[in-house]
This record gives sequence, structure tokens and C-alpha cells, in this order.
Amino acid sequence: MKIYKIIPKTSVLGKGERFGLWVQGCNKRCKGCLVPDSWDESLGNEIEIDKIVDIFIKSDVNGITISGGEPLLQSEEILEFLKRIKNKKDIDVILYTGFELRDIINNPLLKEIDLLIDGEYIEELNDNTPLIGSNNQNVYILSDKGMELFEYMKEKKGREIEIFEGFIAGIPFKEIL
Repeated sequence: MKIYKIIPKTSVLGKGERFGLWVQGCNKRCKGCLVPDSWDESLGNEIEIDKIVDIFIKSDVNGITISGGEPLLQSEEILEFLKRIKNKKDIDVILYTGFELRDIINNPLLKEIDLLIDGEYIEELNDNTPLIGSNNQNVYILSDKGMELFEYMKEKKGREIEIFEGFIAGIPFKEIL
């Protein structure tokens, strides 16, 4: 799998302690993207799925948040990864994509996702709404775990960030950008 960044444990990407996974490669190239370094698919690190599974298991978390780049450009690899980790641990999954649900409704990866945030980031529509980057994006609850995640995030009514070696995890207020 082509990876931009892994954060083994953070509390700013959803409910509880979470594993953060940012894939490398994006064809959306949204203006104002937080991680434009993740666009070029020739960059990043090629990491075996088994190695990412090992990192995940050692991280002792209760969920995973996947972003990018564009995760759906590697949907087969992410599907395989999620199946392997779900075989080892009961977790919840949040996935951010620039694609819209109507365009990916038949993607088998959706069966492994609990909370989906879809739509391209539009800088001018960033109104600091929690959970999303811009207010054109939609939040889809795809399971009971997804409902728990959504309720938790909605109650927080704010945004949190954590900085790891100069990398921002979370969704910062636009005033910070």
C-alpha cells in the first residue's frame, strides 16, 4: 500500500484512541488541502499490508481513521487491510474521501466503513463545522458503530488537532490554516 503518514495512536481523529492512516496519491487536488504532499502518487512509502497490520495491532487502539491523499484510489488494498485487522480486533472505521457516495455506492470497501465523510474539500465553504472540512461534505452513518462515532463527534462541538513532527492530525479551524 502506498502510504503518506501513519500515526499509531491519537485521540483527535474520532472517538477514543485511534490509528491514523493517510494514503499517498490523490487525483482531487483540492485547493487548501491540509496535506498536498500526499497528492503525488510517486512519493510516499510503499508498505506491505502485513507490516501495517502489525503496526496497528501494536498500537492498542479502538478505531481507525483513514484519509489521504485519496483512499479510494487504493480501495482494494484498504479493504484487504481492514479485513485483516477486523479479524484480530473489534474496531470502528472512519473514512474521508473526495468522492461522493452516489459515485462509490457499489464499492465493497463501504461494507467495512462505519462513518463515511464524502465530497471534495472546498476552501471557501469551510465554516468550521465539526467533523468535516467544508460544508459541502456529507457525513454518512453506515453502521451502529457509525452512529456512536457521529454522536460522540457531534457532542464535542469543536475541532481538535494534534501535531506530530510538524504534521497536523485532525481538522483545524480555518483561522489556524
